[in-house]
Amino acid sequence: MSRLRQAVGVVGLLGSVLVLALVLSPATAAIRPVELVASALPTDQPDLLVAGVGLVVGLAATVLSRVGSDDPVPPLVSIPPEPAQSSTATTGQEFADAVERTDREKEIQDSLRTTAVATLVQQSGFDPDRARTAVREGAWTDDQLAAAFVGSGPFPRVSRLRAWLDPVAERRRRVERTLLAIERLHARRGD
Repeated sequence: MSRLRQAVGVVGLLGSVLVLALVLSPATAAIRPVELVASALPTDQPDLLVAGVGLVVGLAATVLSRVGSDDPVPPLVSIPPEPAQSSTATTGQEFADAVERTDREKEIQDSLRTTAVATLVQQSGFDPDRARTAVREGAWTDDQLAAAFVGSGPFPRVSRLRAWLDPVAERRRRVERTLLAIERLHARRGD
């Protein structure tokens, strides 16, 4: 915006403020510059004439400051903000890897579930349906973590916390504990 346009805008703003002051408080005419202008005008109600002139000047200056503005509106901030950067941003490849890990974990769980059922059938003499029910309900082992990993029960709170803090290590821990529980089923048969 050019300097002239800014000056006209300021004059318009001041004129509008003056009119508002005169309309809201007639005592404003007691201000020395306003009083001088009002006394110089040939009318019986100089306050209204000053208000009218101020209103016309204010509106005209405001319109002139806006008319013919080819300049684009300047930005509110002169320096653009920094681009967002995060160490937790996920790229497409990272997402694909996470999906693959999830699929592999599901495969591992299914494989360990099948192994636990087969071990119960072989070592404990359960029929297949009873063995599947025992694994699903977590009744096949005393290890709550292993039971939850291949069954439908909830994981212990400590395990959920570890999975939140270090998911890879907790996944490995769950698999190892389930394998140990299956091995104990084999060892129990030997007793």
